[in-house]
Amino acid sequence: HTRVEGEGSIAVIDHRAFTWGTGSVEVVGVCTSICVMDTVGGLANRDYKVTVPVKGVADFDAQFHEFSLKRMKQIYGASVS
Repeated sequence: HTRVEGEGSIAVIDHRAFTWGTGSVEVVGVCTSICVMDTVGGLANRDYKVTVPVKGVADFDAQFHEFSLKRMKQIYGASVS
């Protein structure tokens, strides 16, 4: 497991996943509706299989949290479990 955060994290994740030869990434973090969803979208646009564990994400707003989980699943094809 590797922790990546901050500006440019998609490029870092992309580089490490390529180096390690994996096509899948698990995303966890705080602020489901901003940081997590943007990261998932960036990875999905690079054709990664993305998993988002529900117990591994949170948001300050419960409605935004639920909306974001649905959006990541429906729009980005993430596995939300």
